[in-house]
Amino acid sequence: MITLEKYHPEKIEEISAPKSRIKRMLKDYMRFENRIYWWMLGKGYHPFAATLAKYLLRITVSCILIYVIFNLSVFTFKVFFLMGVVILMAVASHSMHRHSYYHRY
Repeated sequence: MITLEKYHPEKIEEISAPKSRIKRMLKDYMRFENRIYWWMLGKGYHPFAATLAKYLLRITVSCILIYVIFNLSVFTFKVFFLMGVVILMAVASHSMHRHSYYHRY
């Protein structure tokens, strides 16, 4: 019989209740923040400095995500805009070629 004492409680929780990938990532990130906080306290940093580092890390990661999402949206807009321009130029070119002087007999 397998006893649960040898497994870490977080592993038991993950096995018993599978969650979405985003929820797992957020939970792992919060665990990472707490690990940094307790590591700083263990190294002798002031509790305020450890708390400040924890929240500054959260703000930094949020800013990076906002930057990435903004750049992806701008890139997507540029791609669709250029596709529209290319399609319009192709339609205009076809229309001009079709109604050109040399095709009239």
